[in-house]
Amino acid sequence: MEKTETKTLSNLFPFSLYILVTIFATLLLSHQQLIVGTIVNLMLLTGAVNLKKNQLISLAIFPSILAVFQGLLFGKFTFFLLYFLPFIWISNLVYMTVFRKTNGNAVYRLLMSSFGKTAILFITAILFTNVHLVPKIFLTSMGILQLVTSLLGGGLFLIINKLEKNNGR
Repeated sequence: MEKTETKTLSNLFPFSLYILVTIFATLLLSHQQLIVGTIVNLMLLTGAVNLKKNQLISLAIFPSILAVFQGLLFGKFTFFLLYFLPFIWISNLVYMTVFRKTNGNAVYRLLMSSFGKTAILFITAILFTNVHLVPKIFLTSMGILQLVTSLLGGGLFLIINKLEKNNGR
């Protein structure tokens, strides 16, 4: 195997692993949005730090598409999730990019990226509920729940990252 092929495979492995983790979390934990969201956000920040920029778009998009097709997180409300897809993708990209590019310590970067992600989704939910496009339940799921899962997932990322650094990785 040539060196470029090995390098391509080594770049593909982490990306594939992050996608597989999000698949299994969504499939195995079904209606546990708090747990699934936390795991997905953990994978988003792990990807933000470890993947190439061109891989981040797929990582930002894939989990929400899976959630829609599985209909697991919102049950009878899954159809309404379709309206949110572009905003979820943008908010995931904002979450990863702000964490990746913001100056400051990791906690500050996590707070800024989490608030950015949540702001996009919550403002979208407010607009959609005001025009009666989606039920009011989305104010919670696209507001405080997004903030909590992004902070929890990011917090887990920071803990894992710290443990890896302490173990010399």
